[in-house]
Amino acid sequence: MEVYLRVLENVLAAGTPALILVPEEIDLIPPCIIFSFFRERFNISIDILHSGINNKKRFFSMYGYVLEEMKIQLL
Repeated sequence: MEVYLRVLENVLAAGTPALILVPEEIDLIPPCIIFSFFRERFNISIDILHSGINNKKRFFSMYGYVLEEMKIQLL
């Protein structure tokens, strides 16, 4: 996993936002733990999209990503 995190650091250093696809096995871990791990590691704006959120939240989350206000999007 460290290899992926280093690649992510390079992507973010270049000023590009990143989408991270979380495998189903990780679904067993609560989203708040995954969220806090990435937030502490990179200290930037992060959002999580999953099937349990409503359409309004999903819209604003994707809108923030498109405008590059959200630097990391976890899917």
